Amino acid sequence: GVVLCAAALRAAIEAGTLVAVLLRPERAIDARRWLEGLRLAALYLALFVIAGGKLLTLAFGPHYAGYGAVVAWLAVMWSLRMLQAVPGMALMAAGETKPFLVAGIIRASVLPFVLYAALHGASLHVLAAIGCAGELCSLLYVAARLERTEQGLGRILASRALFIVPAVYNLMARHTGSPNAIAQQIATLRTEASH
Repeated sequence: GVVLCAAALRAAIEAGTLVAVLLRPERAIDARRWLEGLRLAALYLALFVIAGGKLLTLAFGPHYAGYGAVVAWLAVMWSLRMLQAVPGMALMAAGETKPFLVAGIIRASVLPFVLYAALHGASLHVLAAIGCAGELCSLLYVAARLERTEQGLGRILASRALFIVPAVYNLMARHTGSPNAIAQQIATLRTEASH
């Protein structure tokens, strides 16, 4: 699975570079760097969604068997964070340093929700999924700030993040039995809180 993913990503990078050279030759090098960064995040995500549980058991022993969903959700979270690195550097180069602070605050704003869910018995992979929501909100904020600085780049960042959607759907279906299982568990927590 990971090898096929790597081959498909390499083909997409080459095609994307070719399109950039044809449409905007002056931005082709930047496009290539962006695509290479996306490839790393995608490979990282694929590796840990597909084999994260096995790697965890291999590295830390049999006591960690069964935590593949947690590793996969953390990989989604880290991939979202990796996608923010290059745009964050672009904002810094443009003299915009405040977005790092605000993105961190947005990221941390989900901690009360994680604590609440943990205190009410949510599973560890649900807690990691809530963390992913904070990272996604942070990414959307960085994309909005990038869009204000340079028209079109924020939309590109947001669209590049869409490669994570199939991995998340696959992850939810494989590890919870249903893509709606996490939403159902969160709804149950909300219902319990209202009583």
